[in-house]
Amino acid sequence: MFSNFVPRHLPALLFATSMTLGGTVSLINPQSSITSFGLPKRIAVSGPAQSTMQIGMARVSSIGAALLVLYSRQQYEAMDLVFGCLAWAGAVDAYVCWKEGFPLKAVVRAGLAGMVSLWGCLGMTSGM
Repeated sequence: MFSNFVPRHLPALLFATSMTLGGTVSLINPQSSITSFGLPKRIAVSGPAQSTMQIGMARVSSIGAALLVLYSRQQYEAMDLVFGCLAWAGAVDAYVCWKEGFPLKAVVRAGLAGMVSLWGCLGMTSGM
């Protein structure tokens, strides 16, 4: 998997690994996952919200795992494409956090998603 590793791959591997592992936290403690996301406690204590978070975060883990598989297959351009598309998820995350009264979390989420998306759009993993 790491036979063609170059330093520019490190951020992509960190992104993919954090998505894969971070998405599993909600299975163990969905309430904490919701508050860490940036939503208020009134939402975090809701059983339906916890179930929804677990379902959504399973999809995040799946994307992270797919990115790691793409890396193992040396499909760096495909990884960059996925990273570029994550801007939409970041925009929605930021909107929801802002709407719920957490503007700082919204800005952080938008900024981080923007950086990951820009990384992909510039082809940084593939070196294009």
